[in-house]
Amino acid sequence: MPYQRRDPRFYRDIIYHGAPYRDNSNNKKTVNTATGSDKIGATNATTTGYYLRKFQKEAYNKSGSFDINCPPVWRLPEFIYIYCEAVNEISGPNQEIYDMINRVRARSFMVPMPPSAKVDAAVMRDYIKRERRVEFFYEDKRPWQSRLYLEPSSTTELAKETLWKASGSTNTERSQIYWKSNNGAYPKCQRMINGMRPVQSDNGKIIIGGVKYKMERFCVEERVFSTKHYLFPIMYTELQRCPTLVQNPEW
Repeated sequence: MPYQRRDPRFYRDIIYHGAPYRDNSNNKKTVNTATGSDKIGATNATTTGYYLRKFQKEAYNKSGSFDINCPPVWRLPEFIYIYCEAVNEISGPNQEIYDMINRVRARSFMVPMPPSAKVDAAVMRDYIKRERRVEFFYEDKRPWQSRLYLEPSSTTELAKETLWKASGSTNTERSQIYWKSNNGAYPKCQRMINGMRPVQSDNGKIIIGGVKYKMERFCVEERVFSTKHYLFPIMYTELQRCPTLVQNPEW
């Protein structure tokens, strides 16, 4: 099954094809992104194959108004990860930060990090970055963290992007072949958005209304990101006020 044995936060935060949800009449439904009003590309519908569950009440009516329940600006896990990351970079991992991160993970019923995270700074660093991506999903953190780590211009991510481009002749073909070739996560260069779409198949594992579906990756759209986007341009009026002020690179 494509959506089994995931990080518990996936089910807490995301609505996917085949997920249970309550409709605007408070009746339990199975979300179907293949047909009907929830299908990919329908009016006011998803373009990626996923909907947001995080912060929202069940019985959401996409055609009407809705409330997001107390969206946070800062949460305790943010301070925990900032502290743990600083300690790890300055003096390496220790039992204290290992336990602090595991307490955040345990709240979502995640297993503890492996013991190697207590002694290997690189392993701990990777876990902290992953925890930031997952825990703060849809909290307007990810774009800035990606820039903080200079991911779009890192040699590792650029090499992955080159491999992705060589994987096929269209973006969707590239995304499918790249993943099937076990190349790992997609390049973190902020130049593409990928999604998952249901396709009817006799071998499909997701069954809705007697119809079997398999899930297929596809490229939703390309984006533009270059090194100049690490910084915003300084407004022209500000440059006029202070002639000695230098514009940010490439703007």
